[in-house]
Amino acid sequence: MAELKGGAADAILIDGNRVPEKLQGVTTEAVIKGDAKCLSVAAASILAKVTRDRLMLQLHHQYPVRPSHSRLHSRVFTVVSWQAVILTVVS
Repeated sequence: MAELKGGAADAILIDGNRVPEKLQGVTTEAVIKGDAKCLSVAAASILAKVTRDRLMLQLHHQYPVRPSHSRLHSRVFTVVSWQAVILTVVS
């Protein structure tokens, strides 16, 4: 059984096509398009996205950036745009 925060799991479902190396040896199944096939994967996906959006909004308020870098108005959080924001904050 995998030990996780809040308890133990009998198995772990991954939304994707491969199991991360760190989870090798744990009962794990990669499910392609898992959020469309499994309610628990869909629920976890929603929780992850809401958590990410809240964190990004908190970071935006903590480290405001120039409007040209901000994507909050359209709620588009792409890796490239946030890499630019992070590089602006770190520099």
